[in-house]
Amino acid sequence: MVKSREAKVKNREAAGFGKDYLGLLLKAYHDEGQSNKISIEQLVDECKTLYVAGQETTNTLLSWMILLLSIHQDWQEEARKEVLTVFGHDKPPYADGITRLKLVSILFCL
Repeated sequence: MVKSREAKVKNREAAGFGKDYLGLLLKAYHDEGQSNKISIEQLVDECKTLYVAGQETTNTLLSWMILLLSIHQDWQEEARKEVLTVFGHDKPPYADGITRLKLVSILFCL
């Protein structure tokens, strides 16, 4: 991803590295001034930290949701019906369908 964004900026396919976190890190890596400049090792470490933190947060959230569904089996049945209504029996979940899950979204907020 880093090399791809660098190539797009180098080939003038993009005006900058992007406005997301990775774009900000790349901007700091390529910064002319020494006060804001980071090394490639720092950039990679920041990406690893964000990735691990995201994994841990997602794992905790899913564990909490499974616990709630095991305690409240009536909600479990409603969530199952909603998933089958949106995705059917034969399709794997897909991103656009996940956003249509109302009850599951409520469970994530608990």
